[in-house]
Amino acid sequence: MHSTYYYLIQPTSALIEAVNARGGTEVEHVLTETVLWTRVEGGLETAEKFTDSKIIYQCDIHDLHIHLPLYEEIFGDFPISEETFDIFWTIKRFGIEEDFDEMREHVSVAALERIRLPEGSEGKRYYDELLRQRREGIEE
Repeated sequence: MHSTYYYLIQPTSALIEAVNARGGTEVEHVLTETVLWTRVEGGLETAEKFTDSKIIYQCDIHDLHIHLPLYEEIFGDFPISEETFDIFWTIKRFGIEEDFDEMREHVSVAALERIRLPEGSEGKRYYDELLRQRREGIEE
């Protein structure tokens, strides 16, 4: 079975400090951006998926930014490896259990009655209407 997973990749303080210490330009600060990648998975064990994701990410950073002097200053002595990734980035993997639209379909009248939003707000009008529909048994 194949499922879509999301990988949140964030720079470590070591990478942020290295870029800032070298006075990185705005373009060079892209090395420290948080990114969200997706992948459809099946087959590999979770540990292998993490290793693969770490290697692919570093290859992408290399290919996109090798022309920046800062890239060579920071990463020049490091191989593309799991260990190098762990020095400069963190990675978290998320699967999607449900989405908000699916959850909204199952919100109870009791929960809707407890919602408190500012009078006149779009959210207040939306949830009041949803409550009215649920009480009357009307489907959205």
